[in-house]
Amino acid sequence: MNAQFDVTAMAGILALHHRVVPTDVREGPSGTATCNYVAKDGDGCRWFVKAYPEHADLGAEGRALELAEFAALGGVPVPAMRQTLDGDLIAVEGGLAVAVTAFAEGAEAAEGGLHGEQWAAVGATVGRLHRTLARHPDGPPRRAPAPHLRCRPLERRPPQTSAVRARWTEAPHDGPEHRGHHAKARCPNCARSSDDYHYGPLSHGDGRSHRVRGQPRHPG
Repeated sequence: MNAQFDVTAMAGILALHHRVVPTDVREGPSGTATCNYVAKDGDGCRWFVKAYPEHADLGAEGRALELAEFAALGGVPVPAMRQTLDGDLIAVEGGLAVAVTAFAEGAEAAEGGLHGEQWAAVGATVGRLHRTLARHPDGPPRRAPAPHLRCRPLERRPPQTSAVRARWTEAPHDGPEHRGHHAKARCPNCARSSDDYHYGPLSHGDGRSHRVRGQPRHPG
């Protein structure tokens, strides 16, 4: 399937299933496992179109989209979903599976790192996301069977495990001034200790401040 056929197919699905008549469809930002497109309709609105691979688990993908909708209800800035005429979040047509959302204008990726006020904004948003998902029926943490995990009894674990546990329990646990010693106790052969780093605050949405690993401390 060539790129021009993809664009034509996306335009047809938008008109048939989403009642969006595009005047322009072009390839969008690349996705991890999806082919993405950006469409523009006659009113000037832009839409983000995500085409799933042939063997994608559409059930799981649909649940992920429902979770995004739930997050949006809690005030998390999530682009609005465009449902199909049948009320579905994923349209399937001619072997293609497509989900459509409003295009997030001005969105920025964080590959280059966060700077200045972006830290506080991201922290506030992540905090809101956590509080919202905690109210989801599947959100609160709970115990669940994990038959695929196999844990050996302590007495049958390698001697290295006992050595690490001994160093851990011998190291102080209270106060940031002990973190360097704590890290050395866990990893005595580390070339750089945590004393060589400084820490900066990361504000979370609930007003608490956690310490995060920063850049190497420069002399002087």
